[in-house]
Amino acid sequence: MTPSIQKSDNRIAPLLRSAIMSEFYDLGLSAVQVEAALSRITNRAENLARGWGGAQRFSPPVTSTIRQICRDYHVTPEEVLSRSRYAQVTEARQAVMYALTIELGLSSVRIGQILKRDHSTVLHGVRIHRERKEAREEYRRQNCEIPLELLRPAERELRSRAA
Repeated sequence: MTPSIQKSDNRIAPLLRSAIMSEFYDLGLSAVQVEAALSRITNRAENLARGWGGAQRFSPPVTSTIRQICRDYHVTPEEVLSRSRYAQVTEARQAVMYALTIELGLSSVRIGQILKRDHSTVLHGVRIHRERKEAREEYRRQNCEIPLELLRPAERELRSRAA
């Protein structure tokens, strides 16, 4: 970034922040809510500037693995990298942990750095995904109907449409 662009960014940012705060206050939000909203907006803007949370730091196999799993689970890479605890996002995050461990051979510490999690959380995610995957395979071997909670989101959607 050239110095002149950076200089103009430094002048624009406070003006933009002030305008946004004014709009939020007009909506009747409290100061705490306004600060929380501004924090989320700032984080989102930084993530977009970096490419969904710093994708440029990741090697191509890591990035493509994350994107493929996100497509399979109908979530965004941003959601996987977020602190979200929604079931669909958590399952996708655990699938990413499993794939990065098994397919790419990354350490739990490195995966934790990528996903902004502790290495023990990565180990837990890998274990949970492996158990879920084995349970699905066992149901398939026995030609039984797989319970909905063990299905991937796309499979759940297909089953609900068929019913």
